[in-house]
Amino acid sequence: MNKSNLMGIFVDSNKVKHAAVKIGYLVLKAPFNYLGSRVGDLMSCIQSWHDVTKGIHTRLSKRKLKTLSIEGRLTLLKSVLGAILIYHISIFKVPMKVLQNMESIRARFFNGADVNSKKPSWVRWKSVLGAKDVGGLGVFSLFALNRALMFKWVWSFITPKLGNGVNTSFWDVAWCGDIAFKNLVPRLYALESMKNIEVVSKLSHGEGVTLSNSNDRWSWSLVGSSDFSVSSVRKLIDNAILPKGILKTRWIKEVPTKINVHA
Repeated sequence: MNKSNLMGIFVDSNKVKHAAVKIGYLVLKAPFNYLGSRVGDLMSCIQSWHDVTKGIHTRLSKRKLKTLSIEGRLTLLKSVLGAILIYHISIFKVPMKVLQNMESIRARFFNGADVNSKKPSWVRWKSVLGAKDVGGLGVFSLFALNRALMFKWVWSFITPKLGNGVNTSFWDVAWCGDIAFKNLVPRLYALESMKNIEVVSKLSHGEGVTLSNSNDRWSWSLVGSSDFSVSSVRKLIDNAILPKGILKTRWIKEVPTKINVHA
């Protein structure tokens, strides 16, 4: 019981203390750490990201730096580090200063330098972050990852995808093409007596028209599968902000990564 905590939300602190003492709990106050994440803190402040940045420092220790080849460091940057940060940066907008600090740590690790080293790197980190088809190594930037994960809550580029037409407005929604029919044929819309009619009702008397049995849903227009993809947004952002090489990265699967990197 002494490990249990009681926290009050919009409750008088004295009442919380009284209840905690009565049941043998400790009083928990915000901010606090839960499963390695900061809860109840002002995440727009740089200091609030100290533990996350420190975690990256710890994982990119000198021991790993000495034992891993450039192939191992590249793999670690692509997989482990991305997974560590995904939970933390999928909810909050990370300050630019914090992102720059994280990228600096990753850049030095990739170049084989200690994370605290001040030595200049021989490889431009932004070029490494770029996709292989624009001359990079496909590591991706943390800025793009953060904004893409945040973007999934917005879905600014979604378009309605027609299914059975039960929940789709015939006139108000651009279910056939990029323009809603009320804007495409405004004169017909003005004469329509049932402006709120659904697609299924409007087309029920038409011949040669067959609707899908699936429900109407939203589709993501950046990928062919129509399903939302964080990677598609991340690639879109990186392609816009990262430098592009003249030639795509020459990558041969049969050749070791170390040689591919230096090719």
